[in-house]
Amino acid sequence: MNRIVSSLVFASALVTASAAHADPGVPSPPGLPTPGAPAPTAAAPASPDKAQDERDLRGGVFQLDIGLGRLGGNFAKDAPVGVFGVSLGIRGGYTVSQSTTLLGGVKLGLGSMTDCPRDTKCSSYSASVPLTVEYAFDSADRGAFIEGGLSLFNVYHMTPPQASITMFSPVDATAGFGYRIPMKVSKDVTRHFDIALRGTFGAFTHGNVTLGNDSVGGAIDDLALHHEVTLAMGVRF
Repeated sequence: MNRIVSSLVFASALVTASAAHADPGVPSPPGLPTPGAPAPTAAAPASPDKAQDERDLRGGVFQLDIGLGRLGGNFAKDAPVGVFGVSLGIRGGYTVSQSTTLLGGVKLGLGSMTDCPRDTKCSSYSASVPLTVEYAFDSADRGAFIEGGLSLFNVYHMTPPQASITMFSPVDATAGFGYRIPMKVSKDVTRHFDIALRGTFGAFTHGNVTLGNDSVGGAIDDLALHHEVTLAMGVRF
């Protein structure tokens, strides 16, 4: 008789347990999901692009550029100029929004006059102070961008055979476009590499020419346009 009673008790327990699993209304033990309830879903992680867009990019920036460029146009009316050379740009500024950066710095150039006689050295040196506003179509730290502004205190010094020429333009216009690529250099450090094409346009207002012991200089009456086009590569810190 005891074996029958034990069997009935065991069978009753099995039926009760089966009913509990079949009926969603029966609570489950603490720590276990309710039978029949939908499984919880984890929130989808934000895409890298979205996370990048939401990150605050405001702050100071520092940039170094090297470039290859050509100065053309005229010193003055009917006085052409041509210089081919390299340049170094040092710029700093502040990113004021996700897409806008204000920049200022110094650009130094070293080159040679293109119409220099064969086997003759015709050096050229230049300096200017560019002030620009940069706008990025995607984000200030990556993608395509355009820039525009002013190039101040533009000085060019050239040494053709037996002569010395110094030209000055107080304000030129400058504009350009480029593309920026972020690259990780270590686990926690990212640098941004640029390639850009920039142009500067203006007119020399003052000049000085020295031939031997004779020197003449002053304001230029017959103004003429000059232009400088530079293909530059840089890294932003």
